[in-house]
Amino acid sequence: MNRKQYPKQMIRLREKCYDCYMSYEKYARYFLRFLMAFVLFLLIDHRFDYSGRISGVLFVLLLSLIVLPDGVFVFLLLAVSAGKIYFLSPILAIAVLFISLVVYVILLQYCDKSILLTALIPLAMFLKVPALPAIIAGLFFSPTVLLAILCGIVVYYMYGSVLNCEAILAKNSKIDMVKLVQRFMDGIAKNPSIYIWSITLSIVCLLVFFVSRMKIAYAFEISIGMAMVINMVFSIVCNILLKGQLSSVWIVVGSLLAGILGYALQFFHMILDYGKVEELQFEDDEYYYYVKAVPKLRVEPKKKA
Repeated sequence: MNRKQYPKQMIRLREKCYDCYMSYEKYARYFLRFLMAFVLFLLIDHRFDYSGRISGVLFVLLLSLIVLPDGVFVFLLLAVSAGKIYFLSPILAIAVLFISLVVYVILLQYCDKSILLTALIPLAMFLKVPALPAIIAGLFFSPTVLLAILCGIVVYYMYGSVLNCEAILAKNSKIDMVKLVQRFMDGIAKNPSIYIWSITLSIVCLLVFFVSRMKIAYAFEISIGMAMVINMVFSIVCNILLKGQLSSVWIVVGSLLAGILGYALQFFHMILDYGKVEELQFEDDEYYYYVKAVPKLRVEPKKKA
């Protein structure tokens, strides 16, 4: 980008933050992982605290401090959830565990390197910024991560169906177990929101991926802006068709926040100086090359007097 759009102070701040992160990368990664784990385990503990025996901030803190590979970490999240749901209904816990295992095997088979996105999707949907992981996936991963995103959506609505079954059990604790499992499965398969978000986030992810890699100026910024608009428009239209089952206000706010956060990540990852684009030509024994080079934007250090 050109310097008129980014003040030197902002570029310098970015470089200082980046250099600081790289200097303490190991500790920064551990802290970010701990923070994500703490929030996720805290949500699970709060939403599914049916026993009161193994719960509380200390329990969540201990789980969050454990350093695990991504795949094991996601499995632990799913296993802890199923274990807590057992105290609500053993049959529901078995159903949750079965779906969780199917999801987990799919993730290990096809997208083990992006498995953390499956954990981020439920968190993002809870925070009302569901488009954020899709934007991140489009910017930094390949389209194969769509499977991880879809699995995350399934997991989110699976837990939502458990909460619906909790309300049913509160009214009728003697409900037939077969009917309870049927209600649970219907809460996933017949929930229109699961299909809305699956289509919307798939479009957002693919749009960001392909547009951000086009040979045009400001491709990253254009892709994020288009993703925000597409997410808002598509979700609002679906909201109207579903007669207000989704909040239009949160759709707009969540789309804007997702776009802003996605842009911030891209800003700290890489920004380009389109004011200094160079057209290069050179050859070797087999080819003649035409190359368009776009330099990364940096601020030259101040010269000492």
